[in-house]
Amino acid sequence: MIFLGKPKHKLSDVEVLENYKTSGKPEWLDELFRRYSGLSYGVCLKYLKNTDDARDAVMQVFAKLQSELLKNDPRNFKSWLYVVLKNHCLMQLRASSKVYAEDLEGLKMHEEEDSQEFMLQTMEAALESLNEDQKICIKLFYLDGLSYKELEEKTGYTLMEVKSFLQNGRRNLRLAIERNHETE
Repeated sequence: MIFLGKPKHKLSDVEVLENYKTSGKPEWLDELFRRYSGLSYGVCLKYLKNTDDARDAVMQVFAKLQSELLKNDPRNFKSWLYVVLKNHCLMQLRASSKVYAEDLEGLKMHEEEDSQEFMLQTMEAALESLNEDQKICIKLFYLDGLSYKELEEKTGYTLMEVKSFLQNGRRNLRLAIERNHETE
């Protein structure tokens, strides 16, 4: 990260911002960068966990500040900047996780039928490992699409029992699938 050294002016942040707004000169933004580039880099590194990404994020945010500071009037620049940096980093993380999710979707679409068949077999085996009450509720609710009320009527269970069997059935299904996955 390129740090430009100590601040050149002894003005407050508010005064530096006023000078930038009235003159539009980039030297006033440079002054804010001198003051807060270290803090900015630390915030971005905290969220992005990568030095290059953190450097890029700081530069992107300070480039965006040229127009943002003309629209906003932060009285506490340091706090405002922290929020801007944090939001920028969170948006970066969301965007990268969305790309990752889209990549995974693409991979899933090209999965072989064997792996799909294996998943079905795993689900069926996990379903069979449930106790009878859980198995009935899971099948009727998820496979047949019955509501809680319809489950009550069809099985004779109370609403509390239906909810309990579904909750415990989901948990036990997940555990059975995880156990099966660990043994592969």
